[in-house]
Amino acid sequence: MSRPRIQTAALLGASVGGLEATASFVVFPEIRDTIAGGSGAAASWTLTVTGIVGAAVLLQAGRLADRFGHERLFRTGVTGFCAASLLAAVCPVLWSLVLARAVQALCLSVMSPSSLALILRDVPSQQHSRTIGQWGAITAVAGVVGAPLAGVLVDVESWRASFLMFAALSAVVAALAWSAPQTDRQISVGPPIDYLGAATVVLGLGLLVLVLVEGNRWGWTSTRAVVVGVCAVALIFAAIIRSKHQDDPVIPLDLLSGRNMVLACVLSVTTAIGFFAHWLVMLTLLTDLWGMSLRSAALAASIMPLTMALLAIPAGRMIDGTDFYRVMVPGAIVYSVLFSLPALFLDGSRQWWLILPALIGAGVGMGTVWPPLTGAGTSRIESSRLATATALIHTCQRLGGSLGSALAVAWIAAGVAGEVATYRNPIWLLVVVGVVAAVGSSMLRRDRPFKR
Repeated sequence: MSRPRIQTAALLGASVGGLEATASFVVFPEIRDTIAGGSGAAASWTLTVTGIVGAAVLLQAGRLADRFGHERLFRTGVTGFCAASLLAAVCPVLWSLVLARAVQALCLSVMSPSSLALILRDVPSQQHSRTIGQWGAITAVAGVVGAPLAGVLVDVESWRASFLMFAALSAVVAALAWSAPQTDRQISVGPPIDYLGAATVVLGLGLLVLVLVEGNRWGWTSTRAVVVGVCAVALIFAAIIRSKHQDDPVIPLDLLSGRNMVLACVLSVTTAIGFFAHWLVMLTLLTDLWGMSLRSAALAASIMPLTMALLAIPAGRMIDGTDFYRVMVPGAIVYSVLFSLPALFLDGSRQWWLILPALIGAGVGMGTVWPPLTGAGTSRIESSRLATATALIHTCQRLGGSLGSALAVAWIAAGVAGEVATYRNPIWLLVVVGVVAAVGSSMLRRDRPFKR
């Protein structure tokens, strides 16, 4: 049976986010040296703004998709991303580029939960993990291709060519999506949208990610960091309280009554800490300790998403035939064990016999744990709320990723440049993350009912 065109577009839409995620880091040095006038702190906003905006609006985008139609939000998101990418390619000054990047992140957040809902809505529950594995594999392949392709474009043209690449890819996906027959249900009349609650949670999540990504530069105990952090927590707490008394709550607390969903959200935070941190830890080790160029280090690090791409679909197929924990627990253990080797034995020489297994282990962990978390959390969710459920899980991943990046940067910055311990000790964070993922995954069960 052939896949409907809109679902094919949604599956290909995963490549847009995967390509953007890795290519953006590769073009960062040239953005810094050209449009940012050599200021790394200023140029870093082209990276951090995407995490801030994405985490802030992702959950609300999922709610709107379930309410107004998954196809409608997906088409809008991918088209907006194409337009924002074109604007980014012609931005004359840095802060206009930061604004364009913010719009890109907004559009990606609109299309992401909608795309997964479209992919899963007509798929039998016993095939969910396999389908999500396909989504994860496409994302990973795009990540593998994105880094070297962006490097070539920068060499041949400039950083602007990479944004044209984003625009071209998203235009193809948008054309496929708009050419598909419209099958969304009519907009139903529901409870009034809680605009105040939505604004509260968006602002709260945005401020929380802001303090996570800027805490190292501000100082974690500085007045600015403390004030922003307290305001973020207060706003999120207020949104939670408000959600208890709304017919259409901005935070879907009822979804957290299921054990798998709770575990998926918690593990999304903890695993994202490691999965985002290991990129920074490995790239810093390869460039600063071993003296490799950024391009060579990025090529070596691409072993991680390549391994994920090879494993994501088989892992999903195995989960559909057995259960989540039977695949996720071994994958998390492999992740932890292979990272424990460089944590124990790394010295100043180029010990590829330690680093290559760790890079492969990172891909094993991502391929066997990352996509299945979404499958586990949504396994008992009705199709009409799939976008909200996936957005809730991915918001947790964004928060964990911001925390993981901040922890890695702070740990490395606290050490002495050039000393082995500076780059070896942060690897213990990854070992602990693997152990936590194994323990948490062992409690996931396919047949556990979703409590009402």
